[in-house]
Amino acid sequence: MSAPGVWWHTNTTRLFDPFTPAPTLRDLVRHALVDQGLAEHIPEPGRVLDIGGSGLQARLLARRGCQVTLVTPAPELRDAAVAALEREDSRTRQRVRVVLGDSPQAIEQLGGGWDLICWHDRKAAVGEPLLRALVQLTAPNGMLSLLLDNRAAHVLRPAFQGRWGDALALLEAGPEAGTATTPLELAELAEEFGAPVRQWYGVGVLVEHLGPTRPGAAQEEVVRLEWELGRRDPYRACARQLHLICQRVRTENRVPEQGEVPAQQERGSQDRGARSASPSAFDGLWDGWRVVLPDEASSPLREGWSVAP
Repeated sequence: MSAPGVWWHTNTTRLFDPFTPAPTLRDLVRHALVDQGLAEHIPEPGRVLDIGGSGLQARLLARRGCQVTLVTPAPELRDAAVAALEREDSRTRQRVRVVLGDSPQAIEQLGGGWDLICWHDRKAAVGEPLLRALVQLTAPNGMLSLLLDNRAAHVLRPAFQGRWGDALALLEAGPEAGTATTPLELAELAEEFGAPVRQWYGVGVLVEHLGPTRPGAAQEEVVRLEWELGRRDPYRACARQLHLICQRVRTENRVPEQGEVPAQQERGSQDRGARSASPSAFDGLWDGWRVVLPDEASSPLREGWSVAP
């Protein structure tokens, strides 16, 4: 594995130019850590569906040889992504297709069989219907990358900034106030749908809780420190975002359709109790999670892939 400071400095800094003339340190660190997390699990090029991204991750993956379809929800975002793509070399540009899509139906029309699907809109809730659809669009043994807001860590930012009243209000409101699906529930659903969590990382253990700090001379050391904290307990559970890497497993059981009761489990309160009592990749969420490692005999990407039309 390459040193995080090296790939971050050569890849991420230049990619930010089209989007903002002065990115914050936490912006740079966030994208660097997510990209490194993907690099740990995507050893060879494949077909990638990037939903709702700014285009930065799409271009990083295209540089590695992936064929990427970037779905943007608005025309102005599509135009910005295309403009940024024009700064790349011709081979990278040819590997990225930018499309406009603002509904699940539009995404479904792109078809399935994706080797990697990225859902990195950390501010958008990922509920049961969306997760089911994402798993169905993922190829067998393909990967699903989710970047989620860690509301349990929201109390830390105002506390670090000396806003004690705001921190206390967030603490009293509860870690999951206003969320439809917690990270733990999402991990359980992903396993139920046939895409268990293979690894998870904390993104922004330190810098995400600070103000709009600008990158400085120590930025590479910051990235290295954040990477190490984001993959170790107990620090990663305090990160502002959580990066989940799921893998759709090859099984005879298909993904349950919406409204269908899975054969292996009952839904509702009995289902929640049964799943909470069974082993999970997210057991002991705040006191150290148990990581389920992928089967080394199965490749996370298909050996062959074709360019999306």
